[in-house]
Amino acid sequence: MLGQELQRKGDTAGAVKQWRKAIEIRPQYNEALYSLARLLKKSNPEEAKNLEARFETLQAQEHITDRASTLGNFALASADAHDWPQAISQLKEALNVCGNCSALPVLHKDLGLIYCRAGDYNNGRSELLEAQKLAPKDADITQALKALDTLQQTQ
Repeated sequence: MLGQELQRKGDTAGAVKQWRKAIEIRPQYNEALYSLARLLKKSNPEEAKNLEARFETLQAQEHITDRASTLGNFALASADAHDWPQAISQLKEALNVCGNCSALPVLHKDLGLIYCRAGDYNNGRSELLEAQKLAPKDADITQALKALDTLQQTQ
C-alpha cells in the first residue's frame, strides 16, 4: 500500500523501493510483482518482463490450487452424505489437478480420513502417512494415525 501511495504522489523511486522490499519479504506477493512490473516497463523492460512472468506463474498456481480445493470441498460434501465412492473419486481428481500445489497435504489428509470413514483402513493409513510427510506438524494427522493404531490393536 505504501508503494501505491508513493506512486500516486509521483515518487516513483520510493514506490519501486517499497515494492522491492515487499517482494523481498514475500516473494509471492502478486500485487507488488504486478505493480513493480508495470512501473518498470519503460525504465527496465527486461526486469519488468521477468516480474510479469513471475506474476503469471503465481496466478496459474493459484488457479490450480483453487480448482483442487474446490474439488476437495465437493468431496467433503459427498462424504457428509456418506457417498464414499464419490468422495474418494473427487479427492483423487483433486490430487491429480493439484500436482504439487499448496493444498496437497490437506487433500491427502482428507482422502485418508474418508478412506477410514469408508472402512478402508489400509488406504486411509497410506494417505495419512503421505499427508504427514508433507505436513509433519499437523496434529490432526498424528491423532488420526494414533486412532487407527488403537483401532487395529483392538481388532
